[in-house]
Amino acid sequence: MVMDAAPTNSYVTEGPGGDQLEREDLSDVIARIDPDETPVYSNMDKGSCDAILTEWGVQELAAVDVANKQPEGYEAAFDAVTPPVRFNNYCQILARTFVVSRTMNTGVDKAGRDREVAYQKILKGLEIRRDLDAILTLNAAKDGVDPRGLAGLPSWMTNGSAGTTGTLATGDGSNTYTPGTKRAISLALISAAMQDAYNDGGQPEIMYMTPGVKVQFSAIPMASSQVGNELQMTRARDAVFIGSVSMYLTDFGSLEIAVDRFIQDAGTDQHPIFGIDPNWVDCCNLPGANFTDDDYAKTGDNSKHGVTWEGTLRLEAPKAHFMVADIDPLAAPA
Repeated sequence: MVMDAAPTNSYVTEGPGGDQLEREDLSDVIARIDPDETPVYSNMDKGSCDAILTEWGVQELAAVDVANKQPEGYEAAFDAVTPPVRFNNYCQILARTFVVSRTMNTGVDKAGRDREVAYQKILKGLEIRRDLDAILTLNAAKDGVDPRGLAGLPSWMTNGSAGTTGTLATGDGSNTYTPGTKRAISLALISAAMQDAYNDGGQPEIMYMTPGVKVQFSAIPMASSQVGNELQMTRARDAVFIGSVSMYLTDFGSLEIAVDRFIQDAGTDQHPIFGIDPNWVDCCNLPGANFTDDDYAKTGDNSKHGVTWEGTLRLEAPKAHFMVADIDPLAAPA
C-alpha cells in the first residue's frame, strides 16, 4: 500500500530550507579513466647516459666464407679487420608543468587528495610517461638543433617491410622511413620480417601493435588456430612482458603480442608493427632527469612546479628488430 504524501508544511529535504542543510555527497575517490599503460617504454631496460649525444658501438662479424679451405702448412694471409660501427642518438627533454594557488594546495578541504601539488606531480609524471611511449614509436629522425629530438624506432628499422612505394630507413637514426601504400595484415608479412631479424642475429621476443591492428591479427584464421595448437606443445611459463596479451609462435621463435594505444601511425591509418628483441634496446636518461620533480621560483601567492625527463632511445643492435609498416587497421586480413 502506498501512503499519502507528506502533510502540508512538512520540513523535507527537497523543500524550502531543507535543500540548504543537506551536506554534499562527494566521493573521496577520483576515477581516472584515461589509460596510462605504456608497454613499449615499460618493457625496455632503463639505462643511464652521460652526454646529450649518446653514442654506442655495434660490432658485426665478417661474412661467412664457404671457401674457407686452407692447405696443410699454409702461409698466413691476413684478413681485413671488421671495425665496429658507431651509432648515436640525441637526448630529448620532456616536461609537464603546473601552477597551484596556496589556497588550493593547503587552504581548502579537497575531495580525493590532501595536497594538490603532490597529486598534480603524480599526474604529470604519468602524462610524461605516455608522451614518451608515443615518442619512442614516432617516425622521427634524430635532431640536434634545440629543442633536441630523439630518433624513434622507425628510424632504426632495416628489417621488415613497408607498403608499395614505401621504403624503410637506413637504420642509423638519421632519416625516417617513407610511408607506402596501406595494406592488410598477414602472417606472411610478419614471418618474413621475423626471418630478416633472425638472419641478422636477432631474436625478437615481443611484438607491439595498435588496438586496431590487433583486432585484425586476431581475425586471421591461421593465427588463432596456430597459437592454440602450438602452445599445447610448449612448456607453460609465466608472462614475461608488461602488457602482453597473447603469444604467436613463428618458425624462428615465439612472439608475445602487446597492444599499445600510443603507437604513432605514419599517415592516415598507416599503423606499424614492431618486433623487438629486448636484449638489444634500452631507454636511457641523463643523471638527475628521470621524472624529476622541479619547484620553480615563487613569484606570488602560488607555487610553480613541473616534472622533467631527459634521455633517449638506444638500440644497441638495430638489426635485431623489425618493423612491418603501413598496416591498415580497417582492412580485413590477407
